Amino acid sequence: NFCTESTECEAELRLQKDWEKVSRFYSGNGIQTTKYTLLSFLPRNLFEQFHRLANLYFFFLVILNWFPQVEVFHRNITMLPLGMVLLVIMVKDGTEDWMVRFLHPLLKCSQLWNRTLQLLNSMA
Repeated sequence: NFCTESTECEAELRLQKDWEKVSRFYSGNGIQTTKYTLLSFLPRNLFEQFHRLANLYFFFLVILNWFPQVEVFHRNITMLPLGMVLLVIMVKDGTEDWMVRFLHPLLKCSQLWNRTLQLLNSMA
């Protein structure tokens, strides 16, 4: 690189050093279209499900039913509706996430994706 002034050379060198630092720090930078990984699926999914007020309410009933003074039904029967709802939603979320992971590379290589990128590049 040929610089006419020393300040331009210094600025270019400083920019190059900054770029090297940033590129090392964010070396694994990429777009992730899925919500879960194999290790984070269960904790993250349960965390999201218990943000729903209805699930918290039924969980509270399950906890309350474990005390013999307030027990209305058998303990196991009380857990059944909540467990089924959590399981069904977990299977649905897992299936959707797996389909996104599976279909995203196929979509990326499709003609529709290439046309969309061409359209976005022509607009820029």
